[in-house]
Amino acid sequence: MVLIFSLENAVQGLAEALKADGYEVKVSTKGWAGWPLSKEDTEGATIIYNNMVALEIPEGDYLVISPSRAAARLELCKWETRWKAEKVGFKLPRVLAECSMKTERTFTDTVYLKSKFQDSAHCAWKIPPGFSIPRLGYPNIPGYIEEDIKPDMSAKCRFTIANGKYQIEHLSGHTYDGEDKFHDTIFLNWPELGEWVKLPDEKKFLDLCTRWLDYAVTLGGNYSGEIEAGVKGDDIYWYEQNCRRISNGHFHGSGQTWLDSLTIDPAKALEVEWLY
Repeated sequence: MVLIFSLENAVQGLAEALKADGYEVKVSTKGWAGWPLSKEDTEGATIIYNNMVALEIPEGDYLVISPSRAAARLELCKWETRWKAEKVGFKLPRVLAECSMKTERTFTDTVYLKSKFQDSAHCAWKIPPGFSIPRLGYPNIPGYIEEDIKPDMSAKCRFTIANGKYQIEHLSGHTYDGEDKFHDTIFLNWPELGEWVKLPDEKKFLDLCTRWLDYAVTLGGNYSGEIEAGVKGDDIYWYEQNCRRISNGHFHGSGQTWLDSLTIDPAKALEVEWLY
């Protein structure tokens, strides 16, 4: 059995494709916030695909497809990751404040609130003017506030890492500006907001992503993910790396080829498609 730990809207079509290739498949949403699994949660699995970056899979008699814990930190520990991204050439949004994730401060312009280190939600919250941050319900853990660079568009790079190699699958621009990161509407409307567009300097973004993935691949693990950045004029600003397939993905292609891309050769990822 292929056991997939994921939000269901991130792996739409994948279970059907695997079943068409003869696999029994189960999708489980348990463990999204990193809560530990029991042996019962993995019973019957021969292959486990972990699309929940905070989740640690217990040892067992099955093949695990997952980012390593070091790779997972690229998404879970945003504070240390942003400085690594600067070293490979990405611009960084300005840090307006280092604070608690339940700071009482309000802002007159839109900002982004991020936890400094690993936490259960590992989300970047878009904070509108005047919003009361304690409404998010976070504990008193370290965080920071980034400016909203007000980008011309976002830039996205989808990739697969497996067996010490990586494959860039797709580069794109999008006029979406983070509306789904508002506390009250998170994930409700994306990807209907905005439209897909051509990047003004695709080569520059490709060069940055290549330098980044040259580093990320050294951290190990077999997983698919996405680099997100903001384009403003000639500058490309680092947002984050997701070490998982993001929400609202829809898979098209052979389930076996997808498995091969994560267990044999990441170049196989070019033979299937994820639509967002």
